[in-house]
Amino acid sequence: MHQHSFIGHNSLIELKKQLIELNLKRIFLVRGKCSFVDCGAENALTPIFHELRDELFVYKDFTTNPKMEEVLKNLQNFLKWMHSSYTKLKT
Repeated sequence: MHQHSFIGHNSLIELKKQLIELNLKRIFLVRGKCSFVDCGAENALTPIFHELRDELFVYKDFTTNPKMEEVLKNLQNFLKWMHSSYTKLKT
């Protein structure tokens, strides 16, 4: 998988095209607690994610320099989400 960057005008349109082309089943989003909202990304991206995907895991419950306990807690939550997503896909 290659990394793509979209900046400026039409960047949301290009991102949406890429998401459609990739045909992802699930999205794992790592974001800041405040910065994602403050910069306007939440208002711009959340509708796109929900329009294209039913499964969205948001990882934002961590400090600036996460402690191992935080990482492990969120890893457990992510693994539970992956397991429940896999179970849904099989049925």
